[in-house]
Amino acid sequence: MRWGFVINRRSGGGQGRRLATQLHETWPKELICDVSTQPFDQWYSQLTEPPDGLITAGGVGTIHWLCHSMKDWPQRPLLLPWPMGTGNDCAKFLGWPRLKPTKSAMITLRQQLEGIAERVIDHWLIIGPTWQRSLINYCSLGLDARIALAFDKGRKLAPYLYRSPEINKLAYAIHGLGARSVPLGSRVRLGDSAVPEWACGLVWCNISSYAGGAVLS
Repeated sequence: MRWGFVINRRSGGGQGRRLATQLHETWPKELICDVSTQPFDQWYSQLTEPPDGLITAGGVGTIHWLCHSMKDWPQRPLLLPWPMGTGNDCAKFLGWPRLKPTKSAMITLRQQLEGIAERVIDHWLIIGPTWQRSLINYCSLGLDARIALAFDKGRKLAPYLYRSPEINKLAYAIHGLGARSVPLGSRVRLGDSAVPEWACGLVWCNISSYAGGAVLS
């Protein structure tokens, strides 16, 4: 199979830059898309031979963004996550290991790609009054969404502080202490069912791994 690599060298608290360096030494240049310098759609449209699969370096948000970018494509390539960030839940669900951006890791990756098995995950399209968003892993409303938004704002303001899964999980906990708990019951309905008055957050999942590796029962 022919694999492309989608990476943001600014992501992962330095991991993206190190991985980009290794890729340019070990991977075909035309099969590398660095979204920090080139739009994904533009890169893909210029390929003379589209890849069978795309390795995506990042977290769950990267997977969601890529799925949304390809939502209208008649044929989509396979996606394989290269975990960075707090913890790529899609990679954990698939049993794909976290690899350090080294030459030996790139060799290991090529070897593992030979025998990789395909798994199918549901693909949702959430449609709002003025927007659409594709999701494949999980989505949330209320308290959990506010914590995730606060974390994302903090990461953008000080990316040098969010450099490891352990630190990032601690940051989630700190942001959680400052999040407001507002009941959802009076504002959200699921079909004919009302959300309980005491509920402050709602999460629905497509996979069993959540929030950087928590296993849902």
